[in-house]
Amino acid sequence: MKWLLPLALALSLTLSAAQAGRARFARQPQPGLQGPELVQRLAAMSPEDRESALSALPPARRANLEERLQAFLALPPAQQKSMRERAAKLAALPPERQAEVRASLRDFNDVPQERRAAIRREVRRTQDMTDDSCEA
Repeated sequence: MKWLLPLALALSLTLSAAQAGRARFARQPQPGLQGPELVQRLAAMSPEDRESALSALPPARRANLEERLQAFLALPPAQQKSMRERAAKLAALPPERQAEVRASLRDFNDVPQERRAAIRREVRRTQDMTDDSCEA
């Protein structure tokens, strides 16, 4: 989670120029839990409860969630824990800030892979700075 908020800030600065000339249509939020929270809740369920919950969804949404759930369950436990912690920190933010962070992350995912790698490097570099190096 340490990287989530700086990443959102870096993205908002980097992408604002790219978005200036194009119209954006806001994605309508789905009622209930958002993606990461829902995947984690499904992961914590028994297989029977999970199947029951998934069976109530439209086929496309169910397939998407099953794919994301399998990807999550394939991660090492430490990475799963890290993702749970980041999701909890996101959930602790006010709703407006959550929406901003989610929008920034969607924008980040729309950036070409090479540019994403450069943004990640820059975010890591700024996180590693000490107060002294920031003042210089």
